[in-house]
Amino acid sequence: MGIGNGASVSDSEHKGSEWVGAPRHWRDISDNPDDLRVVEWRDRQIRATSLAPLPTYEDVIAAYCADRRVLDFGAANHGNATSNIAVESTHDLVARYASTVVAVDIVEFQRPPHSNCIYVTADLLEEKTWLDAGIAPVDVLFAGHVIEHLDSPGKIFRLAEVALATEGSLIVATPNPLWLPGLLARADHRNDTVNPDHVALFGAGELTELGERNDFTLTGWRYAGRADMAPAFSTPGGMKRRLVDAAYRIARSRDLAFAHNHIVATFTRAR
Repeated sequence: MGIGNGASVSDSEHKGSEWVGAPRHWRDISDNPDDLRVVEWRDRQIRATSLAPLPTYEDVIAAYCADRRVLDFGAANHGNATSNIAVESTHDLVARYASTVVAVDIVEFQRPPHSNCIYVTADLLEEKTWLDAGIAPVDVLFAGHVIEHLDSPGKIFRLAEVALATEGSLIVATPNPLWLPGLLARADHRNDTVNPDHVALFGAGELTELGERNDFTLTGWRYAGRADMAPAFSTPGGMKRRLVDAAYRIARSRDLAFAHNHIVATFTRAR
């Protein structure tokens, strides 16, 4: 799995502190996750799969969903009043760029349907529900800001196993744990930037490990959405506010991780 996708344990030979070949998982190197060889190996994986950031959330939809058959998972809750950095809602964007869409949520859809979409109200994380729905395999399972709500995030990969066509991709978009306004809010014991229904934050390393535990390979990840700094996220006036604003302007100008409020990862089935 991971960068070592396709290599067996026997393909990897340990010589001193180095590895020749490609381990499939860090446990092929050591049973201790704090082993420096394990840490270095994971760091190399993360760097190797890093992609250039995308300026807006609409760019994410265009990059991963354009002209493809898409299952828009959790579609009813994608609003445009929060941090999507888009004039249209996430589902509107998916419907505009994809060729066909199966829009799914556990709550009823309130917006008028798009002509290229089928709407399903059901919990597709339950295997029997998926089978009963009779949905054909899709090219992309787009889970936009869903995984951070799940008490068992591995279930999204079980759904991907049955929902995706053979060469299909699972796209996971989730809040960036390094986004500066979020970091500041948490440091001040506030929850301004986070939906109270969230149960977890995922960086590239956590997404890589989660995929590997569920037989999926992370093939690429990137930051997205250069959101503006909201005044409420730092103390009004004074030196502290000026320093925070200056740091955020630098992050935006250099496209640093702190300026982006999304992280987006692409997974395929492990070979």
